[in-house]
Amino acid sequence: MHTAPGINFDTFERPNPQMYTNFGAYWEAKCANILTAIELSKRSKGAINAYSLLPGFIFTNITQKEDAVPELQASGILGPDGLPNTEKYQWKTIPQGAATTVAAAFDPRISDKPGSYLIDSTVANESIAPHSSDPANAARLWTLTEKIVGELFVF
Repeated sequence: MHTAPGINFDTFERPNPQMYTNFGAYWEAKCANILTAIELSKRSKGAINAYSLLPGFIFTNITQKEDAVPELQASGILGPDGLPNTEKYQWKTIPQGAATTVAAAFDPRISDKPGSYLIDSTVANESIAPHSSDPANAARLWTLTEKIVGELFVF
């Protein structure tokens, strides 16, 4: 379920390195993925079906990076031994986690639901936090992205 904090739009205009955290950046990126899929699907008017998804908790190399381990342990995602906390979270294998990405790319059952959020290869829009599915936030992120990149994306 995507219930983490949303995007702090002010940091795009005025970055503050003292406010940066690995988790904060990760959650903002997840929120941005959701908002971008919503807005891309809307603006492309059916030309592009974009989706966002939750692959699940997967024990990959990102969970083993030295600078990430203390935060992951403090949050309970990893245990004191640096291994996945299976009591708190249901972990997936890499193929299990990849299945939802494959569904987003190829499953014809979701082709009429562009902009959707997928969990376990299923549309799960009800699992998105309101700030992560807010059309105003999606449009604001799109406009801000165009400004930062210096290009208008027209379909």
